[in-house]
Amino acid sequence: MKKVQSRRGKLLLLAAMACLAAILVFAQAQKLMIINGPVVESAQPNNTTIAWTTNTGGSTILRYGTDQNSLSKTAQSPYKEGAGNQTHRVHINGLQPGAKYYYQAYSGQGQGTGTEATSPVSSFVTTGNGAAAPQAMSRTALYRLYSAGAGHFYTSSQEEAQGVAATGGMKLEGTTGYLLAQAADGTVPLFRVLLPGGQHFYTVDASERDGAVKNNGGKFEGITGYIASSQQPGTTALYRLYNAQNRDHFYTTDASEKAGAVQQGYKDEGVAGYIWTSQQ
Repeated sequence: MKKVQSRRGKLLLLAAMACLAAILVFAQAQKLMIINGPVVESAQPNNTTIAWTTNTGGSTILRYGTDQNSLSKTAQSPYKEGAGNQTHRVHINGLQPGAKYYYQAYSGQGQGTGTEATSPVSSFVTTGNGAAAPQAMSRTALYRLYSAGAGHFYTSSQEEAQGVAATGGMKLEGTTGYLLAQAADGTVPLFRVLLPGGQHFYTVDASERDGAVKNNGGKFEGITGYIASSQQPGTTALYRLYNAQNRDHFYTTDASEKAGAVQQGYKDEGVAGYIWTSQQ
């Protein structure tokens, strides 16, 4: 009888320990949160791509529609699995040109916790069919900062530029040019990636952006603005250079400054795109 009770006690103890271990695992798992975005990566006449980042694995669902109070349509991509930051990306087709759409990102079934996260409702306008031409849209300045440790840093937020200059040890060097805050015909998003060494990298190539995140440990920080993919009235080339020694990514519209940087060891990587020379 005592042996039966002893065996039963051991089984109860093992069961209790298993329950405790499960509770600890659940407690250590991160609650699912959207930590970046969602951002509109492109807005074409009939389709768009929207992305966001969560702190752990989860589902990838986008609710959208032309009425912000009735997001009746959904688009989704496969579940993003992984314990670290995960970038979710949804492609929407069958949209109307020159139309305004509202959308909301949703990630559920958080890895390890089953939690969920929902973004606020945002909007975008598809290009074409009467959509505003780039020349008619408002522009925002692209601020340029520099420090010996972090290299060059660019932002379209005046508040961020002033904050980094005041607290981040960087010198505000002025404006490089002007970007569009929203997509328009003939423009592409300028992506921003934070690299492990503290330097920032900017590109209009989504696959290059993804490679910097996946292969180089970078963090996608969103879209800085929209630049022209080809020369348009009032635009100038934005040259792109890289220095392998200090890992600085440098962008300038000044051809003589570009030539000087090449003499100092920077590699000329061509033209990133075209930005406007004035705010109006």
